Amino acid sequence: MPVVHCPKCQCDYDPGHDEDAASLPSDMSLKVVCPSCGQWLRLPEGDMIPAPAAPPEILREMMSQSRLVKKPGPAAADVRSISVSCPCGAKLEIDAKFLGKEIQCPDCQRPLQTKPPTTPPPLDLPEYRRTSGLAVLSLTLSLVFGFVFGGIAGIVVGIVALKEIAAHPSRLSGANLARAGITTGIVSTFLLLAGLISPYVFGVDELLRELAYAKRTDRTIKEIVSVSALDRDITMKRPSKAWGQYAPSPSQNSAYQSDPLILVSIRDDAFLACQDMDVDGNDDEDTVFKKVIERVRKSEVVNLVGRLGRNAAPEATIREKKPVGADLIQELIVDLRLGGHDRTFLIQYKTKIRTKLYFFVGCARASRFERVEKDFREALSQFKAN
Repeated sequence: MPVVHCPKCQCDYDPGHDEDAASLPSDMSLKVVCPSCGQWLRLPEGDMIPAPAAPPEILREMMSQSRLVKKPGPAAADVRSISVSCPCGAKLEIDAKFLGKEIQCPDCQRPLQTKPPTTPPPLDLPEYRRTSGLAVLSLTLSLVFGFVFGGIAGIVVGIVALKEIAAHPSRLSGANLARAGITTGIVSTFLLLAGLISPYVFGVDELLRELAYAKRTDRTIKEIVSVSALDRDITMKRPSKAWGQYAPSPSQNSAYQSDPLILVSIRDDAFLACQDMDVDGNDDEDTVFKKVIERVRKSEVVNLVGRLGRNAAPEATIREKKPVGADLIQELIVDLRLGGHDRTFLIQYKTKIRTKLYFFVGCARASRFERVEKDFREALSQFKAN
């Protein structure tokens, strides 16, 4: 049989049949298949037809008989075929080069119009982008760990996330999350640093005092607080509900002398105390004065305020020493630097005591002393050691 030309892939092949298609009777045809593209042809017409209705193994056997003689040229890849249906029921496969032209149906000879296929509009598919994991991490660090230096990490990670998103805008989203992480990190870091540098501005120091003193402070005490010390009953007025009675630790530092009564205002970082010491009836006023100052320096309340441990308290500065009145009461205003703050003490004691002296001490930050002094005076109004 002569070589057959495939109109679909433009190759030439030998179908492997002994019969010559030209010698076939007019009412007979021969079906062959292209070994290159699998297109079936009806000979001698050369029409492209669908595969015969035969078992797959027979079709494969028929294809194996075809032998490629000439491979398709470079332009073959651009050759297309389209399907055309005739009203008589015939289905045709024609070359794309006949698009827009009139052809005849090989079965009924009816003229058929071929129209080029319309090109579908491009699909408007959404851009599938994932949220940057670094952007999410930035916001998480700033929100959850912002007040333990996580804000700084949130800022750094947020900047890296923005650079990553800018480099791959079609694949990554989350720029707003990264910006939120950076902003939150800046705010939390500022608040953290401000709280460390000036803790009382944001109430951080009050929170720390609450943690340090709350467990040992009784805020359910009555207006007049009374305790017994050796042979004396000590009473002091509670200035307000902000004040509570502080219970000393059982393991008292031996370098400091315990105080019979201590009241504390956690809110104001202020303390009231009754202190005692032994005196000699023959001591003059100056000697008693020096003993009182030394007793205050070695008192439990000074160790509590300054957290001194085994360290000695600094020297006191006498700001004011008022004249002794007819009631024989000496009043002192003394400054000490404790716990990183300047503290001011209000001290009152009687100058004429023979053996045991009980005296009043009020302590507050120097910057708050004038405001808290009113509480000190109110507590003094009911201070007794009988």
